Amino acid sequence: MDLDEALLEELHGIATVTQGPRSTAIARALDPSLARDPRGLAEAAEETAASGALLPAALCWSRLILLHHRAGDLRRRGEALRRLKHLQVRSGLDFPPYIAGALALGELTAREQEIVDLAAQGLSNAAVAEKLFVSQRTVEGHLYRVFTKLGIADRSELRDLQF
Repeated sequence: MDLDEALLEELHGIATVTQGPRSTAIARALDPSLARDPRGLAEAAEETAASGALLPAALCWSRLILLHHRAGDLRRRGEALRRLKHLQVRSGLDFPPYIAGALALGELTAREQEIVDLAAQGLSNAAVAEKLFVSQRTVEGHLYRVFTKLGIADRSELRDLQF
């Protein structure tokens, strides 16, 4: 699922010869030297999205997701996944396979989504368990995995998710 380094280098070269704030943001987003720089990738994603270049911003978020995934940093991976998902919802774009592959790392199972929907409505773990005919411990386990996948810390953040 890695983006070909030669392609990234070529796109960066093309973007650096154009002028203007948007071109500068795109060139930064495509900079191959950001491959191992989480802070730089996040800054480039924000800068590029602010310039209106949403696909290069999505590319930065995808690169960041995969960087955190490889490092085993699930919390930060989840935060980047949320940002990419928000960008997708905001833009309405169908992302190319590389970006869609990064998004897939945060997809919820049908059961996880069902539990998230109920918990986001304000139901307690016990009430969710009763409604779904599972144990409270099962609900807790699913929510733990959801929190890890999506990089959230507590239940109140479930209401803010955009699926």
